[in-house]
Amino acid sequence: MTILQINHLEKVYGQGSNAFHALKDLTMNVEKGEFLAIMGTSGSGKSTLLNMMAGLDQPTKGTIHLNGQPVHTLRDGALTGLRRDHIGFIFQFFNLIPVLTVLENVTLPSDLASKRKGIKKRAMDLLDHLGISHLAGSFPSELSGGQQQRVAIARALVTEPKIILADEPTGSLDSKTGKEILQLLRTFTEEHGHTLIMVTHDAQVAAHSHRVIFLRDGALIKDTQLAANHSIMEKTSLLNQEFERFSQ
Repeated sequence: MTILQINHLEKVYGQGSNAFHALKDLTMNVEKGEFLAIMGTSGSGKSTLLNMMAGLDQPTKGTIHLNGQPVHTLRDGALTGLRRDHIGFIFQFFNLIPVLTVLENVTLPSDLASKRKGIKKRAMDLLDHLGISHLAGSFPSELSGGQQQRVAIARALVTEPKIILADEPTGSLDSKTGKEILQLLRTFTEEHGHTLIMVTHDAQVAAHSHRVIFLRDGALIKDTQLAANHSIMEKTSLLNQEFERFSQ
């Protein structure tokens, strides 16, 4: 089942001789339960594309449909509701609120969406699944980076969003902790049907996904399905080769 449809998407900043084409005639689909990685060098359009998917920026041309809703035509109020109720966000630097406990940080999106019924149980179930339920009463400053990212994952999942958007989710973590976080994210897609789209420049990070698209100068230049029977090392090697070829 296709959950995200993007057709002939373009984004142009500026006008005339100063125009910058951040995205160029980009068409792609994302299936429910898929873990998709978006790779590209700095300036390739990765962040612009993620912002478009989230309705944080509007396209110059083209269409974006999330679960059947036309993101590209929604007004501000409807976009706010879409992001609040149907999109989960995972950031590189966690963005936890320091004066709230772990449990309060996780339940905050549900409080904002007025989805309070049974939310504490769901939040605690998520924290338990992520191995940090014993930290529910702790504050972010008392946690390690990996623990904070686990809290951020629980917060992204608590409203049961249609899609999760992750921007370099392991960028501020050490390699061992980053690997653990990526394995958790893949588990949530495969065992719980969550759809995850992740931006990264790191082939080893992208190797944990099901599929990788490569962007260059705002255009989609390669769409690679990763073989399930290949090791992370094999996938990383393949992606590094492709990344080097398409980045030239």
